[in-house]
Order: sequence, then C-alpha cells, then structure tokens
Amino acid sequence: MSAWIKLQDTAQRGCIVKIGDSAAYGGTHANNGWSMGVGLTDYTSNGNNLIANFEGVGFFDSGVNIGLGWHHVAISISLAGTEVKFYIDGRFVGTSSGGPALTITTPGFSFGFPSPPAESFALIGADGDRRDFTGDAIDRVALYPHILSDAQIFDIYAQTALFIQARP
Repeated sequence: MSAWIKLQDTAQRGCIVKIGDSAAYGGTHANNGWSMGVGLTDYTSNGNNLIANFEGVGFFDSGVNIGLGWHHVAISISLAGTEVKFYIDGRFVGTSSGGPALTITTPGFSFGFPSPPAESFALIGADGDRRDFTGDAIDRVALYPHILSDAQIFDIYAQTALFIQARP
C-alpha cells in the first residue's frame, strides 16, 4: 500500500490507510487487517515515524521520521506476513518483523466502513477505531494485490512526485 501525505509538524498521529476484514470489529480485531500510519511507536502517539499495524498482533515502527510537507509513504508486506518493508519518498528505509499473513476471507471489497460488517474493506484516513489521521492531507492512495519490488515503489514515487510537489 502507498499514499502521499502532507504533514504540518512532527507531532502527528493516526491511520493513513487500512485494508482488512471487519468481521472482528467490536471484538478483538484478531488478525483482520493491515494498516499504515504515522506516529511514534504506534499511530496512537504523536510523532513523525512511518508505522505499520497488523490487527491482533501489533504495531511495527520504522524508526524513521517521515519529515514535513508532502511525502510518499509505502509499506510492503511479505506473503508469509513475516516481514514489513518501509519506504519514504521511494527509498527503502527499513524492515520490521510482522505477524501472520493477511487473509481476507470474504468476497467483495468496499471503501469506507462496510455493510454488512463481514465484508472486506479499505478505510482512508482512519482505521475504524477512532485513530484518525491528524496530518494536513492524504492523496493518491494505492493498494496492490501483489508485493512490489524496491524499484517498483521508487518508480511509483518518481512518476507522481512532480504532480504532488507542485501543489500548494
């Protein structure tokens, strides 16, 4: 998953994008989705680090500040779910141990909180648990059904950088 985000200061927090299966919502959130956000250690605490989250397992902090202004952020999750790779502005910045593989078991896909609640979904700017993104803007969110290479993530950044950086 990837997105362009605009951060106004180094004390931001919240989920940028989440994909998952909402069947566990209201319960344990056990292994039902991956998300990407900004924060410190997790995306419920103010900070400027790129964060990944696997529901039911935990948060994974890149340990790297994103910076201020517009930035392209991305995470790539291995098929086995054992590795999360972090990217800022097209560059690989680190790896963290992940949890079990993301499995979305129900057919269909919707944006926003789904109805009925058992279908797969994507949320932008929130994770459905009041951990909303506090930055200035989110743009060009992209979800990919396969693992992207380092070169592919850099190409996505490079192809969109001119359009995003020129925006006020």
